[in-house]
Parts: sequence; C-alpha cells; structure tokens
Amino acid sequence: MRSILAAVLLLAIALPARAAIEWHEWRDTGFQAAVDQAAREKRLVALVVTQPDWCPPCIRLNAKWLQNPEDREVSPLLAGAMMLEVLGYDPPGAALLERQGVRFQGTPSLLVFRPSVPGRRLGDAELLGSVVGAPADYAERLSVIVRGQDPVAGFEAKLRSERRTLERARLALELADLCVSRGDANGAIAALREVREAKRAASSLGPEEREELELLATDAEWKRAASIELRVNKDHATALQGIDAWLSRHGREARDPQDVGYARAWALAQLGRIEEAQEELLGAFARPGEEDLSTVGYFAMRVGHPVLLADAEARLRTALAGSPDDADLHGTLGRVLRAEGRRAQAVESFERAVELSEGDDRVVWQGQLDWCRDELAAEGRG
Repeated sequence: MRSILAAVLLLAIALPARAAIEWHEWRDTGFQAAVDQAAREKRLVALVVTQPDWCPPCIRLNAKWLQNPEDREVSPLLAGAMMLEVLGYDPPGAALLERQGVRFQGTPSLLVFRPSVPGRRLGDAELLGSVVGAPADYAERLSVIVRGQDPVAGFEAKLRSERRTLERARLALELADLCVSRGDANGAIAALREVREAKRAASSLGPEEREELELLATDAEWKRAASIELRVNKDHATALQGIDAWLSRHGREARDPQDVGYARAWALAQLGRIEEAQEELLGAFARPGEEDLSTVGYFAMRVGHPVLLADAEARLRTALAGSPDDADLHGTLGRVLRAEGRRAQAVESFERAVELSEGDDRVVWQGQLDWCRDELAAEGRG
C-alpha cells in the first residue's frame, strides 16, 4: 500500500511488492501494454479498482487477502492472472478507466476480463465477472468467476425459462443488481425493463402478489436513478432528475430516508449545488437524537468542498468534547483533517482511533493512519 503513494504524487501508480499475488507494475502507457501482453499470452486480467487511503472495505480486502502473504484462499485463484490495480477515484486512475471503457459500481471492485486481441481497450474484452466489496465469501465468488461460470448468464437463463410473473420480476431485479456490480449499465437497464413488463401483467395476479409487484417496480425505478445513473454512469444531472421524479411519485416514506438523502445530496454536490447538498445531507444524517457524524464526515471528505469540510470538522469536535473516547469520531475527524490538507493533525486523530478500536475497525483506522504517515513522509522528502 505504502509504495503506491509516491507514484500517485507523480500522477502514476506503482504497485507495492506482494509475496502472495504477482502484481504488474505500470505507469502511463504500461497499462495498455499489460492488457496486450495478457491477450497474447491468453491470460486473464484481474483489475482491482480500489481506494485504500480512505475506503474501509478496500483496507480490509488488502489486509485479509490481496496484500496478505499468508493468504491461501484468494491468491491460488489469481495465479497466472495479469494483476492490475487502479485508484478508481483519483487521477490518473479515474481518467485511465474512462479511456479504457471500464465502469465500476464502487470500491473495491475486482473485475476479471479475458482479453483476446492486443491493442483493444480492457473494457472491450470479455468480462467474466466481478466481486464488489470484501464479503466473507470472497474466495467462493471469485472461484465461480475464474472457472468461467458467468453468474449473469445463469440469471439470464433462469429469466428466459421463468413464466411466473412475480418470479420474473424478482429475478430481473437480482440480475440488475448483478449487472450494476459489474459496471454494466446497459445490462442493468435491460433487466429493469423486465420488471416493467411484469407490472403490465399484474392483472393476472392476486391482491398480495400485485402489492409485492408494485414494491418491486418502485425499487426498480429507484435503482435506475440511484444505482445506474448515479453510481455507474455518473450522470449526476440525469440521476437527480430521476430521484426527484421518484420522490414526487412515491414520497420519502417509500424508502429509507437516509438512503434517499445521501443519494440526492451526492448528486447535488457533484453538480456544484453545495448548499442544497448540505441541507439534504444534514436533514438525513444530523437530526437531533439521530446524528450520524460518520456519514457527514465521510461525505465531506469525499466531496472535498471547504464548506462541507469546515462544518463536518466543527460538528465532530463538538461531539468529541462530549465523547472523547469514541474511536469512530476520532477516525472520521482524521479523514476530514486529511482532506483539508492538515495531515499532521490527521495522524494524531487516526492514532487515537487506532488506540481506542479493535478488530476490523482497528485494521481500517490503522490503514488510513499508515497512508497519512506516508503522505507526511513524502512531503518531508519533497
């Protein structure tokens, strides 16, 4: 993890030496060269889209599997694959993925491709599957993919053979979620059309089935705006339009208000409407008695706007005055301070979070502490 940092500061990515998995180091045009090499040698490309400086599941994934030399679950499955890692939200990684035609739902995402023709973008290669996050059954999911058992094809086959209206709608929603996890917006949209088709056949169903189908159709509308447009296509204007249309039809009570609030706030922030985004976010996550400052701080860190960062810092410091031993508050403050460029203070907050936490939480805060220390060291060398 640490050796990535210096390359990021040079607007390139260099991967750290790892004993268990063989990573391909690349800079600039080296990414395409690696894809071409995999095509010539008939090797799979395993692309890890990550953000280990602030993404908790990215840190857990690294600690348990990808950067763990003692791992015996995941590394054998990736033996022989061309392993590439990209910071998905930072330059130059984000622009590289766009040029390569690779889309993803979130970090961490492991996407497994089978390129066959040198010179073509990775996104044009056959996508065997993906694993998003760091689920407990990570190795099992990856095993299915590397064996060539495409879960999307399996769902599509089930959908083609299913004749029951309600079951078709359920399967279609599952298929849409699977396509979103692969960054396949078109596949997800096609699956959601099946839900609309099922709704047209609702007259043949009983009252309870019609009610469930209506809920599935409402969920499908939400996924189109908040999953496909917002997270995969990153078309924030279309996403906001879809979210607002959904709200006008169904109201906030039709879904978890925090889910709605975060999605709408994110779209607003990406469109530069910071005051509206802040109002939306605080309305969902900073209500008296239900304050979720972890999310408020995370949002401010991700957006990076000084107004949001200053507000989050003030709220966190006030909360810490009353709860000085809250590890999550200390760690979240560290994130905000790092985003503000105050790395020495961020290190102090992360150190306190590590001291006060245990288990997976401690692993996450330690990962962010290590990254922040490396940034400080790089500044000192510069």
